[in-house]
Amino acid sequence: MGRDLYHYTDKQSYLIITRRQNIIKKIMTWLLKISPSDLLPGSGNAYYGKGVYFTDLSPKYARSTIAGVCFGNSQSQIKTECFIHLRFHGNTKITQAKDHVFIVSPSSMKKSHPVLLNHGYTDEFEN
Repeated sequence: MGRDLYHYTDKQSYLIITRRQNIIKKIMTWLLKISPSDLLPGSGNAYYGKGVYFTDLSPKYARSTIAGVCFGNSQSQIKTECFIHLRFHGNTKITQAKDHVFIVSPSSMKKSHPVLLNHGYTDEFEN
């Protein structure tokens, strides 16, 4: 049994994570058939401690709600421009930092190979 979690980020970081920041990398990713499971977020920031931040709040929630929960205040709405939805295996080390905020260690991310379920822009957020 796995656990589904979301990673929210700004557009610039999203393009880097998904290897779409430039046309050459986009073409090479397509040519080399890089697996979607390789689309992993970076190491995050130090707001809750070291690790990659995720939430169980889906994109149907308001942008300000996600920003408040994940980034500490609702003024961080620009960080919720894009999302990555992953399913983690049962053996992944997931630590709960606070309600709806989870941390996965970078080493656990590399070992567990989460499954990419969906990713994209969050234009549909209601403010």
